[in-house]
Amino acid sequence: MATHPLAPDILSKLGTQFEKDVFEAGLLSLDQLTNPLRLNHFATTLRELSRIVLLRLAPDAEIKACTWYSQAQGQPDITRHQRITYAVQAGLLDPFVTNTLQLDVAKMRKELLDSIKELSKFTHIGPAVFGVSGVQLDMTVTESLEAFLAFLEMVQECRDSVENAVQDHAQQALHDELLSKTVDELDQLATHYQVEDTQVETVNVTVMDATRIEFSVSGYVECQFQYGSGADVRNDDGVVTYDNYPLTCEFSADIVTPLQVVVKPQTLKIDNESFYT
Repeated sequence: MATHPLAPDILSKLGTQFEKDVFEAGLLSLDQLTNPLRLNHFATTLRELSRIVLLRLAPDAEIKACTWYSQAQGQPDITRHQRITYAVQAGLLDPFVTNTLQLDVAKMRKELLDSIKELSKFTHIGPAVFGVSGVQLDMTVTESLEAFLAFLEMVQECRDSVENAVQDHAQQALHDELLSKTVDELDQLATHYQVEDTQVETVNVTVMDATRIEFSVSGYVECQFQYGSGADVRNDDGVVTYDNYPLTCEFSADIVTPLQVVVKPQTLKIDNESFYT
């Protein structure tokens, strides 16, 4: 059982060595075939691992700083429902996640909460849950692992979806930045330069918390370079060429309006080394 088919995928998505060690220990307990408490031990371990991962991904202060956070009367300061929500989408609002990113966080959240609830049945030992084996054990283990994996996958899918959603907006913001400001790395290459186009190739979310999103971007800029004055060019004493150069940049956005990205000051870097080689 310690080589359960879902184990490699879960291990690859856990964030710390401690989490991986706890997960593997939980699976090892299932291999104790003569131990009538093996499902109970597994259930307790996976339930605790869920708590450990959620605490890492969703700190209390960050959850309470989210626009969507509120404490319902008679409820704890932070519910497990809210902790799962933050772990997946941070401060992003539900309409953006549902309508723009097209993610069904509610379904995943329900499946994980149902799984944790099911695991809880086996953490308090009594005659009804002692010595469980066979089909019930296999079904409980697999369904619990499937729900836990779906949660971990949704965390990554949300960030991937944000990256995809923001790409065109980042490209336009980058283009506007290059048009509005003189870039030393380009200005030093010719008498005059003109930005023709920009292309964003990769967007990576580097920060997504209660109040902001930050992205790192890589791509390239296509430029027209003019050597000599306009009169020189008209008289064939100047020349116009075209070239492109790699660039990197960082963007930020308010978590409530994640598509309104702006270039972070002094982060735009253009690699013009190929011009000199």
